[in-house]
Amino acid sequence: MTLAIIGAGMAGLSCASQLRKAGLSPVVFEKSRGTGGRLATRRSVYGGFDHGAQFVTARDAGFKAYLDHAAGLGRAAHWVDPASGDESWWTGTPGMSGLVKPMLEGLDVRTGQRVAQMRREGPGWVLSLETSEEQTFDTVLLAVPVVQALDLLAGHAAAFPGLESVDIAPCWTGMFVFDEALPISLSVIQRAGDIAWAARETARPQREGDAERWVVQASADWSRRYLEETPEAIRPLLLKQFQAAAGVILPEPAHADVHRWRYAKVERPLGQACLWDGALKLGLAGDWCLAARVEAAFLSGRALADAVVTASAS
Repeated sequence: MTLAIIGAGMAGLSCASQLRKAGLSPVVFEKSRGTGGRLATRRSVYGGFDHGAQFVTARDAGFKAYLDHAAGLGRAAHWVDPASGDESWWTGTPGMSGLVKPMLEGLDVRTGQRVAQMRREGPGWVLSLETSEEQTFDTVLLAVPVVQALDLLAGHAAAFPGLESVDIAPCWTGMFVFDEALPISLSVIQRAGDIAWAARETARPQREGDAERWVVQASADWSRRYLEETPEAIRPLLLKQFQAAAGVILPEPAHADVHRWRYAKVERPLGQACLWDGALKLGLAGDWCLAARVEAAFLSGRALADAVVTASAS
C-alpha cells in the first residue's frame, strides 16, 4: 500500500511514526521548509523566537512517555511556570520544533512541497504539487488545519460531516528585541487585556543567546479584528498592547517582527479522535479533532494510524 500524509506537524508526524512502527512506509508532504507546524521557532541574529505553540502539557500516558523519550534525546525539557511554580509545562529544545524531531528518524518527509490539489482516479489518489508534479497513492491522510483540509477534499468533503462546525481562532504574534532588560518582574504574562501571552525567551530552559527578546501573542478577538492588516501596521499596534499588559514604558525595540497564524487555537473541536473512510482510503487528523492542545494532535495522529493499520489488516 502506498500512503501519503499531508502535513508534518505534530499530528502528521505522530501518525507517520506510528504507521512506520506497523511496517508501513508513508510519504509526508510539508509545504513549509521545516517540520513541526505550529511548534515553530523563528531564527534571528538575536536568537530564536518560539512564535507558535508556547508549551505543551501531558495527561495521556502515551504522550508522557513520548515526552520523556524526547527529553532523553535532548529535544524536550520541563519548564516551570515562573509565576505559579507549576511543573507540568514542557518545551522543545533548543526550540519548540525540537518536540517533533525524534519522530523524523526513518521517515520520508518532503519539506517545501505543497500539495495544491488532490483528485480521485480509479482506486487511488493523485496529488498535484505546486511544482506541477503529480504523484499517485493508494491512501491519503490529511493532517492540516480543517479549513485547508476542506479545500483539498473539495467534492469529497461530504464524506466527513461536521467539518464546517469546527472553529479555529487566529493569532497575531510579535517578536521583539530590546537593547536592555525590561523592568518586568514576570517572565510570562497571561491574559492581560488584548494580550493572551507574552514570554521572555531567555526564561525558557536551554535557550541560546542572552538578548532581551519577547514573544507576544494577541488575543483571539484582537487578532480577528486586525486579521487582514499588514505586518507593518500590526507591529506598532501589538507593541502598544504589550506595553499596556506589561505596565511599563517600553523603549523602541532593536528588532520587531510579526507573524499571522490564521489557524492558531481550536475553539470548537470536532469531538472525534480522527476521521477515516475505508472505502475512499482517506483520513483526517489534527488537534481540531479533539482539543486546543498539542497533546490532542499527537493522539489524533496515532488514532488515525491505528485506524489505517486495522483497515489494512482486515
